[in-house]
Amino acid sequence: MINGKVQGPQLEMFRRELLDNMKSALVAVAADALVSVRMRVAKGVGLDDKPMKAYSPGYAKRKKAKGRQTKKRDLTMTGTMLGSLHVADVVADGEDNFSVAITLGDARSKQLALYNQQTSPWFGFSNKDLDQIEASTKDHFGG
Repeated sequence: MINGKVQGPQLEMFRRELLDNMKSALVAVAADALVSVRMRVAKGVGLDDKPMKAYSPGYAKRKKAKGRQTKKRDLTMTGTMLGSLHVADVVADGEDNFSVAITLGDARSKQLALYNQQTSPWFGFSNKDLDQIEASTKDHFGG
C-alpha cells in the first residue's frame, strides 16, 4: 500500500477473491434455481406455470404398474433424469459478466429431457421460478 492506495499484487489478490466470491454466489443461486425447477416439475407444472400434458395412456399404464402416480406429469419414473440436473460451470464472459451452465449428467437423461421438453415444455425457468431466482439473488448478493 502506497499513500493509502492498494497497489499491484494486493489489488490483484482482492480482484481474484471478489471474483471467487461472485462465482460461489452464482453457483448458490443456480442451485436454488434447480430446486425451484425440481419442485415445480414434482407438482406436474410446466415452463408456462400451468399443468403439463398428461402421460400417454400406454406410459401411464406402465408407470402405474410400477406403483408410481399417473395423475400428473411429474417426470419421475425413477428420478434419475431430474436428479442428474446440476450446475456444470460458471464461465466469465469478459471482465464482469458471467454465465452459469446447467445441464443433465448423462446421455440417457438428456435424451429423456429432450423428449419431455418437446412433449410438454418443462426445462428452463418459468415466471414463478424467476421470482425465486430473484429472491435467491438478493439473499446471496444482498439487496
